[in-house]
Amino acid sequence: MITPLFIYFAQYPSRQGTLALATKGTSTLPDYALLIDALNALGDDRRIAGLDHYVFAQDIDDIAQRIDRLTGSFLFVDYGDIRLTANHPRHALAQQRIAATIAQRIPDSADPLERLIHSQQALDMLRTLHAHIVNDAEDGTPPLHLSRDTILDADITPFASPELHAYGWTLLLEMKNEE
Repeated sequence: MITPLFIYFAQYPSRQGTLALATKGTSTLPDYALLIDALNALGDDRRIAGLDHYVFAQDIDDIAQRIDRLTGSFLFVDYGDIRLTANHPRHALAQQRIAATIAQRIPDSADPLERLIHSQQALDMLRTLHAHIVNDAEDGTPPLHLSRDTILDADITPFASPELHAYGWTLLLEMKNEE
């Protein structure tokens, strides 16, 4: 469930910002090279112009350190608890909440009007992300099993992290995967 989620959202930010997640460049783990190949296969054209970076992690310290080093806009995909519901020994439904945040790093010197502009830009990018997800779900494109109800009636909430100087918006979705 996690790797397809990572690859799907990697198509939105810049290629350079996505490949920056491979800080080591190589690994003894065979899947590492496969992930690098999958990222390279996405090409240079990304789906949201102006979206600079990609943050995909579970550990809050890793997330904070990564965001603290960024400038510009970023997509942060937060994936968490997975709920398994088994109605048969060989059949289970896995549900996972996903929060996709698009935010901007804003300097301390920004005034309220600059913050407003950055907030509007982040919201516009997030709405574009949502439109792509809806279109992909209708086409059966994504490797994700996103709940149609959650896609169409998704919540968007403000994101503010003064300690990271990052402000934007978060799209809340639910992923379902039948096994």
